[in-house]
Amino acid sequence: MPAVIERQTMGEEAGPATVASPSGATQEVVLEEAGDGLFRAEIRTAEVGLFEIAEGEFTALAHVGRGDKIAADQAA
Repeated sequence: MPAVIERQTMGEEAGPATVASPSGATQEVVLEEAGDGLFRAEIRTAEVGLFEIAEGEFTALAHVGRGDKIAADQAA
């Protein structure tokens, strides 16, 4: 399952991001320039759940996987 990490900055570069998966495993991901002030990386994972992404002083949480099945069924 793919997950895209994006970081916007006024700086010339962004450092690597550390991704912590729901199992607790971590990996360092290099963010590559994707436009003026925009840096991006894509990871592939078999894990589903809440991921923590940290870069410098910033931290974000992201859910990877399907949303709530009941809510998705009701929307259809």
